[in-house]
Amino acid sequence: MRPTAIIREMLVLSFMKVAATDKAIKEKLAQDLIRIRNDMRESGVEIVDREINQLDVSVQYRHDSKLEEARYMRAMLDAEARARVSLLLEEPSTA
Repeated sequence: MRPTAIIREMLVLSFMKVAATDKAIKEKLAQDLIRIRNDMRESGVEIVDREINQLDVSVQYRHDSKLEEARYMRAMLDAEARARVSLLLEEPSTA
């Protein structure tokens, strides 16, 4: 997976965790965040700095000893996070 895709997934999961109100979903998202951070570590991706403002999210990261930067539209991250939380709420419980 590309570094920017891994970082984007981490950001979406973080936004989902904020948007979720159900305790079980928050716990699942916390586990997913741990998994994605492990994926980042295995891929050699290290977040150096993250800046969130109203319009976008800027992430400076190191990959293969190179410092790089990626920008993600905040509105798109928010929309995907809300949609994915809604889908999780619709899933039947497996407990």
